[in-house]
Amino acid sequence: MVIDLSPPTLPQAAAPFRVLVVSDRSTARGPAVQRLLGAHLRAGGGHADVVLGCAGVTAGAGDPMHPDTARALAELDVDAGGHVARRLTERRVAQADLVLTVSRDQLRAVTELRPDAARRTFPLLELARLAAAAEGGPTPPTLRARVTALDALRALPTRGNGGAGDADDVDDPADGGFARHRRMVRGVDVVTLQVARLLMVSSAGPVPVAAPAAPAV
Repeated sequence: MVIDLSPPTLPQAAAPFRVLVVSDRSTARGPAVQRLLGAHLRAGGGHADVVLGCAGVTAGAGDPMHPDTARALAELDVDAGGHVARRLTERRVAQADLVLTVSRDQLRAVTELRPDAARRTFPLLELARLAAAAEGGPTPPTLRARVTALDALRALPTRGNGGAGDADDVDDPADGGFARHRRMVRGVDVVTLQVARLLMVSSAGPVPVAAPAAPAV
């Protein structure tokens, strides 16, 4: 009789799904996307397997969030504290399962660093549009498979060029005053809700998440 005294093999935890948000200076649009997407994921209970990062193509290392962006996020009860800008690097791109850019300029910067990242890199507004178009269809079982499916969807003639030019660019509020930062944040709030649904949807259907916060009066 042979008695096996070796410890039981425990199932390995699934690797987290890493999302990298890329902007230019990583002080306004990029951190707004990161913080609002995180808030929607937490509201829907789907944050555990998703890790959010943020980087800027021209970021000054250590720069804080723009105070007007932070103020606009605070109006939505979204924590804006502790942000520190980081420069975009090839390593950050390589580690990401999904790269979201705030404009097509950043998309080009990402793919210049890592051409193989093109199929998992999307302007934020394009991804939200594709995710909306895919709703109601079959749901791939994993987040990585969903990214692959949306990349294939944007290659279709009826889907791929809807955001040509600057139509997929999040408005840059630089030097525009608080009103412009607030408008940018409110727009990003709506779009990141759609992306959060994509990241939380299960094979049984979409997971309900909180609606975007109502504008302050």
